[in-house]
Amino acid sequence: YTVTNTKSGVADGTRMGVAVAADYGPASTTPLSIQPSQTNLVVDETITNGEVIHSKPVSGSLNTTTGGSANYQFTYTMPVAAALGSTLQLYATSRLSCCSWNHAANFPVTAATLPAAPTIGAATRGVLQASIAFSAPANNGGLPLTYTATCSAPGQTTRSSAGGASPITVSSLVINIAYSCSVTASNAVGVGPASAPIVNVMAATLPGARTIGVATPGPQQASIAFAAPADTGGMPLTYTATCSAPGQTTRSNTGSASPIVVLSLVTNIAYSCTVVASNAVGAGPVSASASVTPTGTFNVTLSAGPNGTINPGGVVQVASNGSVFFSAQANAGYQLNSVGTCPVNVAVPPYFAGPINANCTVTLTFTPVVSVGFGTAASSTQARAFHTATLLNDGHVLIAGGIVAGSTYLASAEKYDRLSNAWSSAGSMLNPRSAHTATLMNDGRVQNRWASDAGTVVAGKACHAVVIVDGGPNVVVMVMNGQVCDGGEERQFGWGRF
Repeated sequence: YTVTNTKSGVADGTRMGVAVAADYGPASTTPLSIQPSQTNLVVDETITNGEVIHSKPVSGSLNTTTGGSANYQFTYTMPVAAALGSTLQLYATSRLSCCSWNHAANFPVTAATLPAAPTIGAATRGVLQASIAFSAPANNGGLPLTYTATCSAPGQTTRSSAGGASPITVSSLVINIAYSCSVTASNAVGVGPASAPIVNVMAATLPGARTIGVATPGPQQASIAFAAPADTGGMPLTYTATCSAPGQTTRSNTGSASPIVVLSLVTNIAYSCTVVASNAVGAGPVSASASVTPTGTFNVTLSAGPNGTINPGGVVQVASNGSVFFSAQANAGYQLNSVGTCPVNVAVPPYFAGPINANCTVTLTFTPVVSVGFGTAASSTQARAFHTATLLNDGHVLIAGGIVAGSTYLASAEKYDRLSNAWSSAGSMLNPRSAHTATLMNDGRVQNRWASDAGTVVAGKACHAVVIVDGGPNVVVMVMNGQVCDGGEERQFGWGRF
């Protein structure tokens, strides 16, 4: 507070003093009736209702010149009974020389306390900074507030920023370091308690540049390959591929990974294409460029596997949304199938692949024809009766054993190929047999031999055989003519396991 000497005719060196009074009433230009007995420049005046005012010079200078001024400080303690936010009026009077007191000014003082803690909100990452949001405290202490956001991390310099409202941006943070940030509110009384912290606050940067790869042409389009940047800026990335050419509309497309296909390019125009990575902070630097000239067609590769042909074969160029027609011929006994990446029709001629909207392949495969129904088959090499006939896993039919001319037992076996309608030798069994059984095993072998006890089977006589199958322990027991067989030298305990 400054008290200025405005009285004329005061000589140099005249002493000046200040007294301040307090009142609960409204502002007034009339000073309280205060006549302190002190004549020095330091006044300790006790007001009747309990407030204490201390007034003293700012500096050691006690004198003022004619028409000059002197600065004074004072400290006022509000009464305990004053309500938070209530205002008291202070009146200042100035004294020149020893006895004359003049009213100088009056001003309000508001009862206040420290503010409460703000409520912390969300933290938004930025370039080497973080924006800290918060809500104002429920109690401002009776005075206007300012706020300070502070972020700290082990081994890092603590950073703070002040502001008058939410959010507050704290700068100079280190990328990819997890900070803990809080906010305090301050008023004229002092700094209030800190908010609860928000943890794992991390600063970010723009991503680095990508490494451009191969630009592959397609019909009115280009597929742009690239490698992700080594530095993501600390945040997830999206990528934008852009292709431009003089006199042409610049085209772009966005994706989350390589490659990115840029559409609506003009055929046979040389384009320069680049890729840029972006995160929540913004877009990073642009990659080097790659040149590409879009075509007007897609490449369809046609091929055929064994047991058939395709025409045409090789690479055929097809316009966008177009089709390629082809013929296919399966060898005798085989039928046509199809694999590959093109949409294809091989149900009925004419065969075709389409609509084509990308480079793709057609690969024809040919599988054996499986006939359903009855027909006339070629005669076996050896006439036989009471033999076994077993359908093998590869589609052949195996016949084994039997009897010929009424009494001759056979050990030979033959195999029938349905596709060629022909028979071939399949070797011989260890012993001739007739009216026996044959079992196709899981591994494709046919088992039709089981030694019996000596004397239970007599050549030229009918026999009665019983097979007892126990599904629990997977055991088979043979009974021949009412006698349980121990299996001879191969199955000495009378059973076999399956």
